[in-house]
Amino acid sequence: MPSSPSPQMKTERVHLMMAPADVEAIDDVRFNLRFGTRAKAIRFLVKRGLENVAAEAGGLARLPEKGAR
Repeated sequence: MPSSPSPQMKTERVHLMMAPADVEAIDDVRFNLRFGTRAKAIRFLVKRGLENVAAEAGGLARLPEKGAR
């Protein structure tokens, strides 16, 4: 019987619509920081945004644990 993945390793697919200018800005970040995929650049930007919101909220925002993807 295969072992089940730990909750931290589980991922979810998220679909969203974005303005072309936003996609272009993400691609600029992707190429400037040399990310291999657009998805990796989006994850990076979302994580950075969540960290900024948490800092501005005095740490009240819930952030993913270190090491979670």
